[in-house]
Amino acid sequence: MNKEEYHIYLQSAGWKNIRKQKIAEANNRCEICGYKKTLEIHHLNYNTIGNENLNDLQVVCHDCHQKIHTITSFPEPYYEETISNSLVMICSVIMFVIIFSLFINIMLFLHPIIDFNLFLIIILIFPIFLLGFSLLLGHLAARLLKKLIIIIFEAILKLIFKILSIIKNVIYKMIKRN
Repeated sequence: MNKEEYHIYLQSAGWKNIRKQKIAEANNRCEICGYKKTLEIHHLNYNTIGNENLNDLQVVCHDCHQKIHTITSFPEPYYEETISNSLVMICSVIMFVIIFSLFINIMLFLHPIIDFNLFLIIILIFPIFLLGFSLLLGHLAARLLKKLIIIIFEAILKLIFKILSIIKNVIYKMIKRN
């Protein structure tokens, strides 16, 4: 869903109903600081937009929402290029080492069976194909790892904000008693 579709979705009756339910569930308070005005809904999981579960959402005031997005936002080029390139390189090297080890073992087994000149040609040329194949496998593995890292990172952030919310509520209740 692109930004334009997202903004259109936020005007829909379905979204307004979910928003109303979540705010009521949170007792019309920011789940982080307890503030009652300028309430907004923060998506804890952007994969479910359009099919949100109330557990995928968090009621926050405008200030807390801004802080959340400041903490969890990464500059796109940095995030995409640094994480993706690092994962691709690591996965590619691992794939190359595994495949090259298998190749060497196979060649050692075939050495007495095949012609020596053919053996030399295979030993000199085949690693180039292995490198290309390793890069391809590295890209595929990196995509999977990147998705896994994002899911884990989102879960950790969700847990941190839940813990902070609980701590805030405890402090809020202690202050209220005194």
